[in-house]
Amino acid sequence: MAFCPGETAEALILQSLLSAKKSVDVAMFQFTNEKMVQALCFLSAESQLPVRVFVGPELSSPALVNILHQLARSGVQIFITRIPNGKLHLKCAVIDDNIVLTGAANWTRQAFDTNIEDVLCIDSSELAARYRQRLNELLINDGPWTEHGSEIYPRTTRPESPPLSATGVFHCPVKQAAVFFSPANEGAAILREQILSATSRVDVAMYLLTYPPLCDALREKAAQSNVAIRILVDSEMLASPDILRSLASAGASVFWWGRKQSLLHLKAAVIDHHSVWTGSANWDASAFTLNIEDLLWLESPQLATTYLRFFDWIEQQPDIQPFQVLEPAAVPLTPPETVLKPGEYFTGLPPTGPRTNWTIIRKPFPAFQTTASVQYLADEAYFPVLLNLVNNARQSILISMYVMPAGPGRLRPPADRASRSPCQCR
Repeated sequence: MAFCPGETAEALILQSLLSAKKSVDVAMFQFTNEKMVQALCFLSAESQLPVRVFVGPELSSPALVNILHQLARSGVQIFITRIPNGKLHLKCAVIDDNIVLTGAANWTRQAFDTNIEDVLCIDSSELAARYRQRLNELLINDGPWTEHGSEIYPRTTRPESPPLSATGVFHCPVKQAAVFFSPANEGAAILREQILSATSRVDVAMYLLTYPPLCDALREKAAQSNVAIRILVDSEMLASPDILRSLASAGASVFWWGRKQSLLHLKAAVIDHHSVWTGSANWDASAFTLNIEDLLWLESPQLATTYLRFFDWIEQQPDIQPFQVLEPAAVPLTPPETVLKPGEYFTGLPPTGPRTNWTIIRKPFPAFQTTASVQYLADEAYFPVLLNLVNNARQSILISMYVMPAGPGRLRPPADRASRSPCQCR
């Protein structure tokens, strides 16, 4: 196995793919890595191996469809999997009859270069059969995607793969393994029971952590002084401060990852130094009830130690911040007595924090219709959420601000984003 960021995880996947002798099946949520595309084209067109790729409808969009054209023209079979109200969220591959690649990492440049991810390469004919069976089930409703264009397969060269680092790849024996595929709650139920049965500690590194049964189990164990709970999340979770606040208040050590243009994208947990859970599934309702996901359980003290050391490394990075529970300041629920002049009125919105007062609007905006959601954030949560939104904007940023001072520690990303196409800032 290997962790991201770094080139080792990418090299592990490439070398595993290029070692194929019989067949390759890939199911991927996001698939834009040129080396991976080149490797699959080479295996199909030059090595004459059967190669199947399962993707969601997102990859058939005009911006990404060229990847499908390139694969199809090399003989790769493409299957567009449409899930009602959900998505194909797997990040896995089955090589020959015994190798499974899985983990949190999509096959994208961001995943390997900047994100916090894991990639596992498992030699198990039993697991390979389970994964291939699940992919074959997707064929019931999905026919192969048809590529309209040249029938001539262009010659594809074997992609270069960087050498595997002796310190970046970890070899760990596994005593027992099982995989649970969503949409189903069986794996989540077993995971919940393991959390509730923990006797020493539970460590979680999770991109999204909102699934009530698992959050409740973590809170219950955090309240027990003899069980240590450590939770590492991405800054995306700051949009759900109540969950983080409840976990921290119960006694869990909660940290959030705030590195610019980087995601803590893991979906991993270690229970009592020997049980490891990972895969594509975030711990949220969509993963367990709507999406096609894998939730992998591995019984291995050595693998658990490897993950815990990686979690320790994350916690030591300057971009990790402890989530602090702050007591809200007392705020009056009624506006102060103010004499309104003709044409003035109170907005009627409650205050968002101790520094916010009721506002008088002299010239209201013209009425318009829109669909939106409103959430009031505590002061300690507001700035990281705003910063994350600005840093990850893909199309445009429009800011309307009464005062926006510049200087050290101020909100400066818009100027930085303005220099990076295609995002437009106003």
